[in-house]
Amino acid sequence: MKTSVRTIAVLLCIFIIGVLFTSDLFFIKESPAALKGQLDLSAWDFQQDGLANLDGEWEYYENQLLTPEDFHNTKDGKPKKTGYINLTASRFEKDQGMQAKPMGAQTYRMIVKMKASEEPLGLKIDNIRMSNKLYINGLFKGSSGNPSKSQEEYIPKNAPYNAYFDVMEGQIEIVLQTANYNYPFPSDNSYTIILGTQKHIEAQKSMISAVELSGAILALFFGIYLLYVCYTSEKNKGDLYWAFQFFTFAVLMLFTGQKLIYGFFPSIPFELFCKIQLFSLMGGPFFSISYIKYREKKMIPDLVMKIVRVLFLLYALVVLVANYRYSSYFNGVIYLFICLIYLYLIFKLWRAYRAASSDAIQKKEILLYLLCNICLLLTFSDNFLRNLTWSSSRIIGSIGFCGFVFFSQITLAFQLSSSYEKVVKMDRVKDEFMIKTSYALKAPLNSILNMAEQIIRECSGEKELNTSYSQAKSLENAFFTRGIMQKSLNIVNTSQDLALLNNNQLKLESSLVDIKVCAELAVASMQELTKNKEINLLVELPSFLFVQADESRIRQILCSLILNSLQNMDRGTIRIRGRYVKNKVLIYVEDDGMGIPENRWGDIFQPYVTLTAEGIGLGLYVSRRLAELMQGRLYVEWSKPNEGSCFALILPRAEVEKKKLPTLIPQKKLQKEKKSYTAEHNSELLSLAEVQKWETKKRTVLIVDDENVNIQTAMSILEQDNYHILMALSGEEALQIIAAYKIDLVILDDMMPGISGIALCKKIRENYSLIELPIVLSVINMNKDDLNWALQSGANDFIKKPFRNSELRARVKTLIELKKSLDETLKNELSFLQAQIKPHFLYNAINTIIYFCYTDSEKAATLLSDFSKYLRMIFHVDQRFLLISLKRELELIEAYVAIEKARFEDKIQMVYNIDPELLQAEIPPLCIQPLVENAIKHGLLQKSEGGTVRLTVEKRAGDIYIEVMDDGIGMTKEKLYALQYGEGENQGIGFSNINQRLKRWSQAQIQIESQRERGTTVTIIMKQNMGELSKHVESDYHR
Repeated sequence: MKTSVRTIAVLLCIFIIGVLFTSDLFFIKESPAALKGQLDLSAWDFQQDGLANLDGEWEYYENQLLTPEDFHNTKDGKPKKTGYINLTASRFEKDQGMQAKPMGAQTYRMIVKMKASEEPLGLKIDNIRMSNKLYINGLFKGSSGNPSKSQEEYIPKNAPYNAYFDVMEGQIEIVLQTANYNYPFPSDNSYTIILGTQKHIEAQKSMISAVELSGAILALFFGIYLLYVCYTSEKNKGDLYWAFQFFTFAVLMLFTGQKLIYGFFPSIPFELFCKIQLFSLMGGPFFSISYIKYREKKMIPDLVMKIVRVLFLLYALVVLVANYRYSSYFNGVIYLFICLIYLYLIFKLWRAYRAASSDAIQKKEILLYLLCNICLLLTFSDNFLRNLTWSSSRIIGSIGFCGFVFFSQITLAFQLSSSYEKVVKMDRVKDEFMIKTSYALKAPLNSILNMAEQIIRECSGEKELNTSYSQAKSLENAFFTRGIMQKSLNIVNTSQDLALLNNNQLKLESSLVDIKVCAELAVASMQELTKNKEINLLVELPSFLFVQADESRIRQILCSLILNSLQNMDRGTIRIRGRYVKNKVLIYVEDDGMGIPENRWGDIFQPYVTLTAEGIGLGLYVSRRLAELMQGRLYVEWSKPNEGSCFALILPRAEVEKKKLPTLIPQKKLQKEKKSYTAEHNSELLSLAEVQKWETKKRTVLIVDDENVNIQTAMSILEQDNYHILMALSGEEALQIIAAYKIDLVILDDMMPGISGIALCKKIRENYSLIELPIVLSVINMNKDDLNWALQSGANDFIKKPFRNSELRARVKTLIELKKSLDETLKNELSFLQAQIKPHFLYNAINTIIYFCYTDSEKAATLLSDFSKYLRMIFHVDQRFLLISLKRELELIEAYVAIEKARFEDKIQMVYNIDPELLQAEIPPLCIQPLVENAIKHGLLQKSEGGTVRLTVEKRAGDIYIEVMDDGIGMTKEKLYALQYGEGENQGIGFSNINQRLKRWSQAQIQIESQRERGTTVTIIMKQNMGELSKHVESDYHR
């Protein structure tokens, strides 16, 4: 049946083309050519020979608009003839001769000798740019626009028309006036002027108009149909592109050829007509390439698509803004670009057709696309050649467009037929799927039911032989039950994912994913399935292989691939390898199992298709869909029967810096009795000693949730790690507990009565930073925007409910250990700075004091007092306080400077410019003294004459500015750069420590400037409210 339909369609096409090529209405016989304005058609029988082209030499009168009276008025003399010119031949057919000027007014004249005819004759005038007026035997017979030598009276209009007249004598005189001030290129040799009987002229006009109007209506109906399909089904963008392609062709059919639009709107403005014509000309190829890009995404590169869009947009702007006289300069370029687009599409489709050997349906569809684009190339190429006056025939373009309509409808019919066959096949496959799924669920449910009945009998003592139900057997049955339920849950989850994918409802949570870690987690989750098989699961991935994707979905894909390999092998090795390929990450899952025949590579990615008795045939299909959602691809790299298979997963690469992770201090497990405290314990206040004893032994976690079930679940999990647990049922209770106790971590429900978890998180962040009090937000379902919002509100991490034992413990432990590590680091920073007192400084200071003991005992006593004050202040900085007063820091500086001045006398000058109102301002300890020390040691003392250090503390625009300036030797640009960006092996420990500590405060910053031999200036800028922000941190140390 299909073969018969195909044969009939081919024969019908051959018949239509044959009729077109043999019809006198389309193909005009070669007629005699005019010579020097005289055409002899005396031997031409219009009834038998048909239509005649008025080829040959016309009299040409340049820059003159002449009427028949001008040629017959003998008083003023005949008009001055410019020469002879051929109007109707293409450039390939035309001999080298005179060329008419493209712009201006001209007159053409021809005398045609013929037999007298009783039947009226007619002239068909077509494609005369941009206006003309026709006189026959001295009488006005028709016009298009108004030709004039004056541009004010000139009216452009390039519309074809027919003129009819009687021939009573043996000849006719034809006078044709033309004028053009819009089209800047020569077009005189592409005029169409046909002479014939009125019946033949009318028949040709009717047939051509009917064909063009039918084509326009057909294209319009197809466009409406596709638009309807687009908006009533899946809103497929491909159908939308195809619909607009047909709409543009419908408009193009009305605005070219016979220009039928003038029959509906005769007074349409010329500029508007030209703009619509050019827009429709651009729309066809643009929507063609857009449609192919949508249907075959990998065929057209994104860069090519962007270039096409940009070029068409620029040309559209030119057409929209510029006058046709100027935009027409780009016509040749855009025609060439259109032809290149179709050539590119034909090349790509041909390659795709050659490559699609395994999928017969896809191959046929690509072939139909290929034929459609070949026909469109013929259409636009023919139009291009006619526009360049290299061709005078429209037949090739007409056949090309008819072919496009024909093949596009075959494509539609083929897609409809394929869709119907797929629906029938899917319906049958779904029935099989339901049977498989029912069996897959029925077996484990029966096993669980039998196991439960056995446990009930044995525990209730119904079976005398098994009165003691052992714990080992209970554990064995529990593991067995968990395995069965996990398999059943996987079936349900996969089916649910498929439904979400089909409805475009599956949401991805894109993040930075370490493929090696992700693969190790996937392998760990699949290890249990290899217990009874001699199979090794190996992860051979390099470190720092990062992608931007959804971590859970990548694990799902890897697990599906591993499971696919496990189902096809009893022994062997499954390897996961990977590497970077340009801006992609390529991941291989390779096994040495049974392999897959090459003709089945495409089948395994179809839904409900499985090559084994196990599984339901959705894993690989869902995995491929997930990979495509993450801008990736999943395919078979290679597979050979009895040798193995290799699947390749491609995902977008993510660029990250290779930074060392902080070392976390492991928490020691305490073996004492566990206790939990609820919000109700706030009324029973513990003594201070009890609280301190309680807090020093264990870390404390606050669980905030309005559901008791969630709280009890989290408590039972976290008590395994010896955490103290506090719980709150509302946001208000949570804030009270945080104020009363030292909390190490908060697990916060995202939705609670009266306040959301995000809002409560913001309130907590008003007093506690991310480091001081980590917050884990527990969620059920949140979209990507909500999660980003929550992160911006101050959450450290997320965890999904219901809680999983290992996940909750791991997340809580990681954050608490990180907090502990950072607390220790913060306490050690001041100790680190205090330890920087150089032994040689102590030695020199003591020797100086001893020297003055012999020479100036009074000065020695003063120096000894200063030295004692310096040491006392250095070693007794209270680490519990993150800020001290400026006055205390200045006392330390004065003590240090006094000792150095005693040693170096007049080489050191110290100038203080301190605002007295700022003496009680709070600043981080030991942030100015090391800068003064550096200025003296590395600046002043490097110069033989010494120098001056100026310390300025003042308020500017509400902020505190601390400036340490010296006139020492300064620094080179290289050393200054190393200090600013922490590069080099010795950047200055004092400055580096101050810089790192100030970075912890978003309210403080440090700047450094230096010039060689001119000195160095270090400026610290501190916000006014730093003291307020430190109070909460200091209170933690007091507790």
